Formats: sequence, structure tokens, C-alpha cells
Amino acid sequence: MKITVLIIAFLAIGLSVLSAQSGDLGGGVTWQFSGGTLTIRGTGPMPVSFPASVPPWLSVRNQITTVVIEDGVTSLPNGGFAECPMLTQVTIGRGVTELPGAVFARSGITSITIPEQIVYIDLAAFDGANRLETLYFNAANCADFSPMLVPPLFHNTVTPALKTVVIGSTVRKIPDYLLTGASMVTSLTINSGVTAIGRHAFRDCIGLTNIVLPDSVTSIGNAAFSGCRALASVTLGSEIIIIGNGAFADSGITEITIPQSITTVEDAAFSGCTRLRRVYWNAATVNDFNSTSAQFRDCNVIEEIIIGDNVRQIPAWAFHSLPSLEKVTIGSRVTSIGNRAFSGCDALMEIISRAARPPQLGSMHAFYGLDQSWITLEVPNTAQSINAYKSAEVWKDFQFNQ
Repeated sequence: MKITVLIIAFLAIGLSVLSAQSGDLGGGVTWQFSGGTLTIRGTGPMPVSFPASVPPWLSVRNQITTVVIEDGVTSLPNGGFAECPMLTQVTIGRGVTELPGAVFARSGITSITIPEQIVYIDLAAFDGANRLETLYFNAANCADFSPMLVPPLFHNTVTPALKTVVIGSTVRKIPDYLLTGASMVTSLTINSGVTAIGRHAFRDCIGLTNIVLPDSVTSIGNAAFSGCRALASVTLGSEIIIIGNGAFADSGITEITIPQSITTVEDAAFSGCTRLRRVYWNAATVNDFNSTSAQFRDCNVIEEIIIGDNVRQIPAWAFHSLPSLEKVTIGSRVTSIGNRAFSGCDALMEIISRAARPPQLGSMHAFYGLDQSWITLEVPNTAQSINAYKSAEVWKDFQFNQ
């Protein structure tokens, strides 16, 4: 009798365990757990949430190492795969377009790929995913994140182990605030295909030391890399057109090359870059700035400005009030220099002009207020050029180095 009872008990336990390995989620979607892998398959949406936030795979949650969501599934539940401490790998099928609240919160994932079709990610989707180290972001048209909601999606307080980010070639715009405050990220790859970097996208990523933007990028949003204090090296692509307000403000860059393609450098783009020493300016068609422009405000250690040979006009007020600027090189095709472009640069000691004829100066000339008798001027070593500069207003007042 006792043996019969024991057999029945063991059978009941076995059936209970077996029943916990698979189930129907409704709407033509099912789940199955086998060998550490939780597979969601079928056609249609999963439930928006589970009763009392308890998923049907609760009894095996601590054994789940892999989640596979097949292509026919079109939605995921809030908190659906949260609290899975052994979960390290996730495959999201092509039918899913949104990642809802806490869907992978406090899970053990170490790497995640955001697929191309994702258009929305809840800010709490990865909350407390403390082991997440690598992000592959491939969402082509993901919605921007709200500046009013904190902490941001991959902020250091949300995913503190995140170190490596790869932006895929399917992405067109990197969303606003995508990685704001992801302070442990040390490796950022932006692949060709990306055309725009959103506002504040990488703000305060203080672990970044260098970035290379592909030629496909045409615009950098406001404050996109502001506060990246360790960011010493930045390479801008050859097709970039707009650098937004404060895009690199308070970053650690030591020199910057402004490409020929640039047409707009907005206010405070490089303000507070206290390690910036050298600027290579190749922008051919940038409009004049004004007296309140502060593209290089508080860049107090800039020592040298090199104007490229493709530049025709140096904008008004472009480099005013740089207290450590000592040397300026003017490209061979420069024909005019805007009002007060170098006014207030009281440390200026040397100008090298490669232009055969002296560039025209406005009514409030480029070097307004400087003591030109202390500044040496080197011009092309031909009699025609030397005579032209020595007879031109303002230019004639420099100390010629010929």
C-alpha cells in the first residue's frame, strides 16, 4: 500500500514538472522550456502582462540560460523575462517591434542585439541588467527617448557593466539620449549607414577615449558627446554638414579637424574643451558668427589655428577671445576674413599667410584690438605678394618675417 502511494506521489510530481516545461499563452503563441532554452513560438502577440506578474515558466526561471523568440511572435509582455539570473543569450525574432517595460530587467544577460525592426524601447526594459556588457544596436528607426524621464535607458545606474557598443549599418539615426550617462562604455563603433547622431546620444560617456565617425554621418545633434571628459580623439567623416549646439562641449579632445563639407557649427559646439590645443579648419562655406557666438568658449589652451587651402572665407568672430592662441596659418585660397575673427586673442605672436594676395578685412577687421607691432607675419616669398601685403591696410602694420 505504501509503495502504491509513493508511486502515485512520484507520478504526480513528474507530471507537475512536465507540465511546467511548456504551455499555451493564447492567441496562437506557445512556450517550451528544454535544456536551458525557453522558446516562444507561434503567430501573434504574447499577453501584455501576466497575472500578478508571474510568468508561466516561473518554476524553471532560475534554469533559463537562453530565450528564443521566433519570427511569428509579434509582441512581448511587460516583465516577461525579468528575474532570470542565469539568462545570458536572447534572440528576438523579426516580428517583435517593441521592447516593453522591464522585459529583461534584473536578468543575467551579458549581450543583447536590438534588431532592425524595433521602433520603441521602454526605459525600464533593461533595468538592473547588471551583467550586460555588450550592446549591438541595429534598430533602423527607433523612437527618441524622453529627456524628462530618468535614468536614461543604458545609464550607468541601469546597466553598470556595459562596456562595448556597436551601432549597426541598418541604423539611420541614433536616437536622442540613447546612451546618456553610460559611463563605463569604453568602446564605441558606429558603422557606415548612420546619417544622424541624436541629441545627448552619448552625453557623459566618460569612459570613451576616441571615436571615428563614418562618412555617412551628416549631422551631430546638440550635446551628443558633451561631458565625455576622456574623449581625446575625434575623427569626423568627410560628408558631415552640421555640428549641433554643444555637441562636444566639456569633452577631452586635444585637437579637431573641421571637414570641408561643414556648413553649420552651432553655438558652444566645442565650449569648455579645456584640453583642446589645435584646430584644423577646412570648412569652406560656413556663415559668419556674431559677437555672442561661443563655438570655442572657454577653450583656454588653444595654441594654434590652421586654416585649410580650400577655405575661401574665414567667418566673422570665428576664433575670437582665445587667450592662449599663439599661431595662425591662413590657407592659400582665403580671400576674406570676417570681422573680429581673431579679436581678443591677445597672445597671438605669429601669422603665416599662404594666400598670394592679402585677404580682404571687414570694417571691424579680423585682428581688431590687437597690438600688431608684436605679431610677425610671413607671406609667400615673392616680390608681388610682399609688396601687396605691405601696402594693404591693417596687414601693413604687422612685423614682416621676410
